[in-house]
Amino acid sequence: MDIIMDVINLEIYDEKGRHVVTLDTLNKSQLFYDLTGRNTYLGVTDVAFRTEILKQLGEVVKEDISDFNKSVTEDNNELKIKFKKHNKLPKFKLVGRGVSYDAETNRINKDIKIIIHNAQLANGYDLENKAGNPSLFDYVFEVLPTNDDADDLFEMVIKER
Repeated sequence: MDIIMDVINLEIYDEKGRHVVTLDTLNKSQLFYDLTGRNTYLGVTDVAFRTEILKQLGEVVKEDISDFNKSVTEDNNELKIKFKKHNKLPKFKLVGRGVSYDAETNRINKDIKIIIHNAQLANGYDLENKAGNPSLFDYVFEVLPTNDDADDLFEMVIKER
């Protein structure tokens, strides 16, 4: 008997396959799979505040500062992102990696990989600050079909150790 215990690490790539960020500090992940394929989502909660996905949702504003002002300014690490109304949310490719444990021995017995070729953020970004109970999910990705037939949603690869 297997039991999955660990939260996945989630690698996020842009639509062209360029690495955006690896979320390796997730404290919650859940794949919602509807057999009809109409309501398939991956929700994750990250304990770290990440700017990489925010940069994909907004436009990074680069201030035109002279070299002299850069030299005398103490804080050159400011990041400004401008958010506008979007007609089309950015699409991503996702790879979730985790392990399963043998229920009797409590030892890792399988590597599990979830591959999603076509996803988009379903909830934009919800910056909720709460002491004690974090928001339900920081990021909810809608899993979209990967082919013209609209049949393929994601792949799961399970490898014995």
